[in-house]
Amino acid sequence: MKGDCETGKYGLDCSYTCQCDGAYCRDDTDTYRRNGVYIYSSTEANQTNTGHRCGSTTKNSPGITTVTCGSTARYITLYREIPNGESTMDFCEVEVYICYPGTFGDDCSQFCHCLNGPCKYSTGECTGGCKPNWSGTKCTVCDFSHYGDLCSKNCSSRHCHGISTCNANGECSYGCDLGWRGTDCMEKCPFGRYGKYCAKYCTERNCLDSSRSCDRMTGECAGGCNRGYRSVDCSKSCSDGTYGYNCSASCVDRHCSGNLTNQECDRFFGTCTQGCLSGWDLPDCAVRCHDGTYGPGCKFNCRESHCKGVSTSCDPENGMCLNGCQPGWKNPRCSVACDTGTYGPDCRLSCSQRYCQDESASCDHVTGSCGGPCKGDWKERDCTVKADTSNAYTDNRNFVVIAVSVVAGVLFVLLVIVTSLSIWKIKGNRAKWDSYQQEMTKTNTNPPRQPTDPSAVEYEIVDRQDGGHNSPRGSSSQQVSTSRSANYGNSPTSRGVGYVNADQTNEYEKLDLPNP
Repeated sequence: MKGDCETGKYGLDCSYTCQCDGAYCRDDTDTYRRNGVYIYSSTEANQTNTGHRCGSTTKNSPGITTVTCGSTARYITLYREIPNGESTMDFCEVEVYICYPGTFGDDCSQFCHCLNGPCKYSTGECTGGCKPNWSGTKCTVCDFSHYGDLCSKNCSSRHCHGISTCNANGECSYGCDLGWRGTDCMEKCPFGRYGKYCAKYCTERNCLDSSRSCDRMTGECAGGCNRGYRSVDCSKSCSDGTYGYNCSASCVDRHCSGNLTNQECDRFFGTCTQGCLSGWDLPDCAVRCHDGTYGPGCKFNCRESHCKGVSTSCDPENGMCLNGCQPGWKNPRCSVACDTGTYGPDCRLSCSQRYCQDESASCDHVTGSCGGPCKGDWKERDCTVKADTSNAYTDNRNFVVIAVSVVAGVLFVLLVIVTSLSIWKIKGNRAKWDSYQQEMTKTNTNPPRQPTDPSAVEYEIVDRQDGGHNSPRGSSSQQVSTSRSANYGNSPTSRGVGYVNADQTNEYEKLDLPNP
C-alpha cells in the first residue's frame, strides 16, 4: 500500500475511482457483496440468524443503508447467507442509534406522552397511561376536551357557533360566533371590522350619528340609522313600503295628492311627487299643518285672515277661523271686510242707525266711528248709546249711602272701645274700695293707744267722670263721720284738713294730719 489514497480513490495502488458520492462507497463491481445481508436484534449474544429480524439488503441497496429494528435489544447481528455459499460481507462500519426517551419511530421523530416512564422506542406504546390532556395507546393524540400543540388549548374556550366537536386543530364545525375568526375562533375582530368572521367594515355602515364606535360583534349604530336604512348595523335598505329614519315611516300613511293607492315611495324622504292634500305638509305629506298654516303643502298663513282671538287659530285644511271673525270682517276665513253700510262683529250693525251730528259722516267698517261729535245725548264712537242723566243721580246717591255707612261703622267701633275702658276702670275702683273697707275694719278692731279726734280725719270723693268733687249735698267737700270710732280719744289740737288735686278722680284719699 502506497499510503492513504486521496479522496475518491481506492485500491492497493489507489488506482480505482469511486463511482458514488462519499467515502463509504465501493466500486460498482463490489455491489454484489451487499446482497443477502440480514440484520437481527436480540437480548443475548449469538452469531446465528436468530432473534428479531430487523431487515435485509440487496445488491441494489444504497451505499448507506438504514434499517429500523422495532424491538428492545442489546445486540445487533449481521448475517449473510446466499445459495452459492458466498458469505463474505464487504462494508466499512455499522452504526446503531436508539431514540431519546419520549420519542419513537424509524427516525425517532414521533413523541409519546406517557405518565410513568418513556414509551417503547419501536412502537411508542405507553404501559402506565398518559399525561393529562393526552390519550391513546401511544399517548400521541389529545383527549376530547383539548387540542393544539402539546394539547394545551381547551376546547371550551373557543367561540364556536352552536355545538361543535373538537378535533386536533380545534376547528369549529359551524363557524365562529359574531366578532371572532380563525380556525378555532379564538381571534377577535381587528379594529374597524365586525360580524361573522369579521367580514364587515364599520365604515360601510349608515349610522345617523356617524359614530366611530363599532361593536365588533353586531356593529350596532347606537344613535339609529340614516334615512333609507334599517337593521342593527344600518346596513340594510328600507323594504318596500317604508322610508325615512330607521325606515319607521309607511308609504300608505301619507296624504299625497293624486297617488293615494301607491304603496311604494322614495325610501329616503317618501316625497309626494304631486303634492299634498289640503292640511298636510311637504315633503311626505305625513305631518299636519301647524304654526298657523293651512292648505295644500301648508303654503297659506292664518295671519293673513282676521280671526278672533289667536291669529293662528284656523282650520289646517281650509283656513276657516275657528273662533269667528274680528269686528268688521266676514266669510269663513274672515278675509272680506263688511259691506258698505255695515260694521262691527259679524257686520251686524248698520251705519244708518247711528246718531252722528254729521249725517253724511263716513262709517268705519270695524268700529262704525262717525269721525266727529254725536247728536244730543248720544255718545260712544259710533253714537249709538243714549246718555242717561238718572244714572248720575243714582251714582251720587250711592256715594252718600256708602259715606254714611263708613262713618257709622267708625263711630260704632269707637263706642265699643270707650265702653270697654269704662267697665275696666269701674272694676278697678271697686277693687280699691273693697281694699279700703278691709283696712278700716282692721283699724276698728285694733285701736291705737292714743285716741284720735274724729274731726281730725276728712275724706273727699272725687268723681273722675266730671273731674270735680262728688258730693251728694252739692258741696265741694264732705266731712266723713267717725262715730263708729267712739272708743277713741278726741284731741282738739290734732284737727287738720287736706285737699285732693282735681285731676285725681274717683278715688278715696286719706288726708295728712299734723299729729300722727
